[in-house]
Amino acid sequence: MKQAQYLIYSDGACIGNPGPGGWAAIIREPDGTERVLTGSATQTTNSRMELRAALEALRSVPEGKHVHVLLRTDSRYLADAIGKGWALRWRQQGWRRNRYERAENVDLWEQLLAELDRRTVQTEWVKAHNGDPLNERCDALARKSAEHATGTDEGYLQRTTLPRQEQSVSSIGAAVQCTQLLDGRIAISDGTATVTVDRADIPTLVSQLVRMLENR
Repeated sequence: MKQAQYLIYSDGACIGNPGPGGWAAIIREPDGTERVLTGSATQTTNSRMELRAALEALRSVPEGKHVHVLLRTDSRYLADAIGKGWALRWRQQGWRRNRYERAENVDLWEQLLAELDRRTVQTEWVKAHNGDPLNERCDALARKSAEHATGTDEGYLQRTTLPRQEQSVSSIGAAVQCTQLLDGRIAISDGTATVTVDRADIPTLVSQLVRMLENR
């Protein structure tokens, strides 16, 4: 791609994941001036805020394949899904990652891919907290937005009310049941209360539980 006319740094943050979230984007115009965009949601996830930041930033840039944009992000999820073509493949497969798993955050990916199609965009991953001034600024803006979150993430709220699939398993000799939801998350219930977790968070959760049991 020829030299970018627009440089975008985007970032998302979430307190609790899910929890209050914020996003931020810094757009450097062809003449060198900068614009800052921010937003928030009182209940969302970090991944959704990362996607929202990139989406809103691209929407603020003129359309046309002659418009060249360099999008920098410290989110591997965002950078790889775009740069390695994962998101395009999910769309081609009916928004499934594979035969067993549905892609997450489909509502945002549909909108983001549409914006990418309208421009010539190159994504570039940057390491977080590594001295990049614009990345550091963007991170601080996203965290501040999360700390003062007021908006609503309708897509997140809708997915939390999806009906459950029949696929479920119960632990041996216990009343705990795990059920896969239509959006790919896992619902864990003991019959009186239910919590939902993203599949990507399960290894971390299991590791934390093991450490808790070892320290008892």
